[in-house]
Amino acid sequence: MKTDATYSDRTRVLRSVRRWAWCTAVVLVFFPLWSATPAEAQVRDPGLLNANTDVPDADDIFRLSERLPGVTARSIGLAGAGVAGRGDISALYTNPAGLGWAESSQAGGGFSILTSRTDATYQPPGPGAGLNLESSTPNTTLSNFSALYKVPTERGALTFAASYHRSADFTQEMEYEGEAVGTSVTGSLLPNIQNVDFPTGEIDFFESPRAFVAFEGGAIEFFEGLRQNGEYPFQPAVFPGTRIQQIGEVDRSGSINELNFGAAFEAAENVMVGGGANIIFGSYEFRQELVEIDQGGNDNYEVIRGGTTYTGLDQILYRDGYQDDLVGFNLRFGVSAKVADELTFGVAFESPTWSSVDRTYTLAAVQTTFDQGGVLSYGINDTFQSQGRGGLDYETRTPLRLSAGLKYDADNLLVSADVEFVDWSQLDVDESTTGPVFNVTPIQDAIEDNYSYVFNLRGGAEYRLDQGLSIRAGAAYRPDPREGRAVAGTTARDRLYLAGGLGYAVSDQFRIDLGWMQERVDDPFSPYNATDLGTLGNVPQPLNDATYLPPVVQQDVSRNLFMLGMTITF
Repeated sequence: MKTDATYSDRTRVLRSVRRWAWCTAVVLVFFPLWSATPAEAQVRDPGLLNANTDVPDADDIFRLSERLPGVTARSIGLAGAGVAGRGDISALYTNPAGLGWAESSQAGGGFSILTSRTDATYQPPGPGAGLNLESSTPNTTLSNFSALYKVPTERGALTFAASYHRSADFTQEMEYEGEAVGTSVTGSLLPNIQNVDFPTGEIDFFESPRAFVAFEGGAIEFFEGLRQNGEYPFQPAVFPGTRIQQIGEVDRSGSINELNFGAAFEAAENVMVGGGANIIFGSYEFRQELVEIDQGGNDNYEVIRGGTTYTGLDQILYRDGYQDDLVGFNLRFGVSAKVADELTFGVAFESPTWSSVDRTYTLAAVQTTFDQGGVLSYGINDTFQSQGRGGLDYETRTPLRLSAGLKYDADNLLVSADVEFVDWSQLDVDESTTGPVFNVTPIQDAIEDNYSYVFNLRGGAEYRLDQGLSIRAGAAYRPDPREGRAVAGTTARDRLYLAGGLGYAVSDQFRIDLGWMQERVDDPFSPYNATDLGTLGNVPQPLNDATYLPPVVQQDVSRNLFMLGMTITF
């Protein structure tokens, strides 16, 4: 089961297209919920639905701000440790002052292979059982290329450098499967009664695009008889207490990249000062597909569309997703000084990253297959069914980063360690000056309430053999910045990185480096939000006591990054 490639393309193409769809029908019969035939409703002016958009949340903003500890083959072998000062191109990423320690001019590049493995365990909210499924996704790419020029000087040092590198890779695929009672994506698609207008005694329009898509796709039904009785008039395809099988797939892709330009000079004896300007760009894409198969409890579900009666739920196909395209800018400055013959100390400052993000999204696409009558769908294959699709722009500002490092380098042994301070409660989001307007206050409040400061740690060691071979190892730790784990239950999303590598000097002018770094993280995922039906309006029994809690898919993620780099000195 794969997400349709054209589905992603249409989302972007349809972002700027405004389509008006009209569908007219007549209300047929008015009866109570248990004995009534559902009324066929008129949905007028669905073009107004884009008033509701897929706005980012605190986790989205944080995700685009995180990055790998290291970006070159040598640096990832040391888990990125290098703030004290490293005389190669990776100094642009950690502490630009380290460029001043370069012994010669150099140029290089590398490519990487990322393998992402996800062990997913489906956990239903109530009775039921899930499977443990494993997914693996490879990704090969050009990871970096760079040039460093050491200016010939009579005294001191002056160095200029430029580089491109990939600082984050989001590639991941996850599959899950299980049976559950009392949960369904159809519950999350029900509209609040306050968001449906009935000026003519029929449905005039939904303010919720997801509810409109669900209604057109047959996943929810409207009953005029209930509305006339003052009761909540919608029913989901999967009724509370019935058993379904859920089969889902989540695809994540994209990367964050940097263009770096920097320089360093010797401000005093054995004291280097450096700075750099960085352009950040990239994208993150999320797509999910969920199939719900009825296990026999919803045979009486019935809808009427275009004079045709569809009876008995067989299965529902649900899709949603979005893509964020980012462009940003920041500055890095640092100082590196030898405090003893074998000891170097460095400090670095990174300014906030000011970014502009363009989001395109599909709030929902639904297809319902019935035991009798056939299939109803909206947004699955029809290019013109564009409701629930759109775009918005927003701006972010990351917190500043302060870091310090210490390096011991004597004879054949190098040991380096860093600490980085980041206060994620200072992460900021704002509306763009162009595009749809949305309320950023809840997002900002969630960041300030749930996110806190962290100390990121990384360290590595390198042992140089006489034959030109170097052996490297390191580790890095990124604690979860969510204070009290408030954003996603009690699961900590701390990130642990283990690293190792080899280097070999083929000649005085040519070196080959091989680096490996593994990231480990536990990350819970829910395919939809909880829905308390009692909050949707005057809901009749037994719906009034029903709450659709989503399943939780526990993801144990391990990502292995292998990088091969080559450097020429001159």
